[in-house]
Amino acid sequence: MTTQTEIFDLGTTTHITSYWNNFFAFQSITPKVLRAINKQGFSTVKREKLVLYLLNSITFSKLYLSEVLYCPEAGYILVSIWQLDDTGFSTTFANGRYILQP
Repeated sequence: MTTQTEIFDLGTTTHITSYWNNFFAFQSITPKVLRAINKQGFSTVKREKLVLYLLNSITFSKLYLSEVLYCPEAGYILVSIWQLDDTGFSTTFANGRYILQP
């Protein structure tokens, strides 16, 4: 398994990734330019479904995400807390850790 960076963010409304190897389904979309908080632009070229392997103590759990935008320039996986909430997940942040529950 390759090292990747996941960022769980309450401020974003869209899942974004630059890691191609996690995808299991995709569809091409009209390319869009998104703006980050620092006003830097980056383009998206596909909308995907992907699986994340998240460390759960000493084992890994799978998290399936849909409506994920593929952005080669991103360099990370940006997970939208808003989208997780919309799909029925709850998230708790405390003591330097987070708990994600379906």
